[in-house]
Order: sequence, then C-alpha cells, then structure tokens
Amino acid sequence: DGREIIAIATEITIEEIDGKHIRLSLPYKGWYTPTNKNGVANVDIDVLMQKEKDEGAPPPISRQKTTEDDKRTLLANILQLNDKQGDMTIDMLLKQCGSDGNINDAIDAYYTSKYEKEVNKIKYISLWQWKDDNNEWKTYKNEQMKKVEEMKVGEKYSFKVGSHTYSFVKLNDKTGQQENTSTNKKRDCRKIKVKHVESGDKYPEFWNDSGAYYHDFDSKQLYYSSGNNQSNAVEQDYIKPNLVQLDLTSNMAKHIEKHFYATAPKNKHEIIKIESVQNRYLWDKYYGAKKALKKSIGRDKLNEMNLWHGTDTDTICKITKLGFRKEFNFTCYYGEGTYFAKNAGYSVNYCKKPKNNVYQILYCKALCGEWSIGSKDKTLTNWPIKQDGTGQIYDSLVNNTSNPIIWVIHDDARVYPMFIVYFKIKK
Repeated sequence: DGREIIAIATEITIEEIDGKHIRLSLPYKGWYTPTNKNGVANVDIDVLMQKEKDEGAPPPISRQKTTEDDKRTLLANILQLNDKQGDMTIDMLLKQCGSDGNINDAIDAYYTSKYEKEVNKIKYISLWQWKDDNNEWKTYKNEQMKKVEEMKVGEKYSFKVGSHTYSFVKLNDKTGQQENTSTNKKRDCRKIKVKHVESGDKYPEFWNDSGAYYHDFDSKQLYYSSGNNQSNAVEQDYIKPNLVQLDLTSNMAKHIEKHFYATAPKNKHEIIKIESVQNRYLWDKYYGAKKALKKSIGRDKLNEMNLWHGTDTDTICKITKLGFRKEFNFTCYYGEGTYFAKNAGYSVNYCKKPKNNVYQILYCKALCGEWSIGSKDKTLTNWPIKQDGTGQIYDSLVNNTSNPIIWVIHDDARVYPMFIVYFKIKK
C-alpha cells in the first residue's frame, strides 16, 4: 500500500515453515509513515498474521504439528550438529524442552549453555546491604550475608559489631530490617544481585569488607564508585592502602609471630603490633602476575612463598602505596632487583632504627618461580635466560640453588606486602 514499514523488535524467533525453509519472525511494535512524520500507529500482531494467512503463508510452528524427526533435522541443520556427539546434544536439548516444547526453546538452551561455558568465570551473586544515615547502601560481612541468605522469611538473626548488638528480620526474599537492640534504631535492608568474577580476583577473606567489591564488566561500571558519571567512574579508595591491626591473640598473628621469632628470637626482639596491608590496586597487580606466571610455567613451579623484607619506615610507607620498586634497591650482591629473605633474623639487619625505636619489617607473598644462581654481574639488562627454549628470563635469582634463603625478584608486581610487623629490639 506504499507505506514504509520500520519494525521495532525485542527478539527474533526462528520458526519452521516447511522442509526447506524457516521464517525469522519479528514481534512488530509499530510502523512509521513517511507522508506523516508524526504518525506512528500501533499494529495488531493478529492483523499482520491474518494478512500473512490471506497471502498463503504457512502458519507459525507454534500452531503447526511438527514431528520429533522434523525437530531433530532442523536442530542438526541450524546448530550444525551432524556427528555422533551432535546426536547426543540434540537428545539432551529435546529432553530439556519436553514433548510440547517449541524448537526455539532447544536452540535457546543450546546457545545459552555454550555461552555460559565460554564465560563461566562470570556469575551473579547476591549481596545483602543496609542503608546508613547518608542513605548509602553498605554491604554486610560475608558471614552475616551467608546467615541472612539461609534464613527463612520472618526469622530473626542477632549479631554483634563492636559493642553494639543488632537484630535482623527477613521480611521477604529481597528485603529485611535491622534494629539496634540498644537504641532501637531501625534500618532498611535489601538484597541485590551483581556480577562477580570467579577467576580468583577476590581479595583475602580476612580483609575488611573483602566481599564488598564486585565488577560489572559488561557496562564497564564499578559498584561502590565515586561520582555520578558512571561511564567514567573511579572505584572508591581503590589505590589507597588500608592498614588494619591484627589481634595478637588471633591464629593469624600467632602464625606470623612464630615465623618471626624462629630466627629473630624473643630474648632480643619483641613484636608490639601487626598490621594487615589491604591495598586492592596492588593485590590486583599481584594476582594478575600470578595468573600469568601460572599459565606460563605451571602451578607446580610457581613457588609462592612467604618472605621477609627489611628497610626503613618511610620506604615501607611508600611500598604499601606504590608496591615494590627495584630501582630503589642498592644492594646487588646477587644481582639487581628487590631482595627478600626466608628468615626474619636476616632481614631485621636491614631495618633502619626509627626515632621512636619501633622497627618495621614486611612479611610478603612472593612469586619466586624458577630461579638461577645470582651474582654481582647480573643486571636487569643481562638477567640469565631459561634453558627451556622459551627465551624467557629466570623469575628470580638466589644465593644457593639447592637450599636458597635469599631471593632477588625483578618483576615488582610479583610481590605483595601482606603484613607490617612492628617490633622493638631489647637491650
């Protein structure tokens, strides 16, 4: 009739017409008439389908009897599953859709499964949050979220944060209410879903709010971001180190003390404080380096170790912000790079005496990988090459290849400063 049709579709449906043809159906929402630029008329889909019928078009598959063999043939052709493995896949798809299922359901199930396998590192997870006095949503700790998620609607859950006790009531599957049992102040709570990377890009569980940061890679938007322009968002405090003091009676602190005192004995040293260095920027660099190294040499050769690094307090402050930087190391007895030791007793010799007489030493995670013997003539430009034909340089240099106690590392990202140990030297 001379009108130009512009179809607005929300999906495309593949339907069988006969043994040789298929139809791509668009669910029309409206049309545009060039002679009347403001004239947009709604179209009744039944009218369009009646027009198809009047013109002799076969009815859609949803109103047409299709045999199981027809479905199998069409699936094999569309999905290109023409081998024995393909037959098994088609069997599974048809079983999923059931005898009354549309063939489109089988096609959708196939591509959904294929897509999920390709992006299996990404999944949705649930977060429970509470609203603070600034109307900002704060995420509960992992153990609290787990408890709330397992609760039934109407159940109550009590927990302590510092000196305060709170009562949580689950109103439904997506909302709840938190109440301070001392002040009776109530807060709204909610459940949201966010995409989370399962590949290991998590932060250590003992970090404060370790589960509060999740990335939405599809929209390039970061949750917990600053500013209203989400397309150019910056994650809050991403590069800022958070130093959290450990309870010296905790198992983690006792473990660190044990390793320290093993070679820096108690009769000469006294640990007075241990802080966890929580810097997501540095951790992401470290974990990225770990994944890359694991792919190149294998998990068994990673040699991820807990090593000590002694220096002055000002440098330790810079390391917690910037990470290690090999260009500032001037000790090159085993080659150029950053030095780490197995024994705290060795590294304390490099700790400079501060004004308050409280020394600091770093307890680090280090990826030592494959190593070679070090020497003074080993510089960053003539680092020894591995003998495996890859042309890659060794991951570290050591003082002794069979029983090393000193490692020199050239890649700054392969070391993370996990803890700062504060100690005094007894007189």
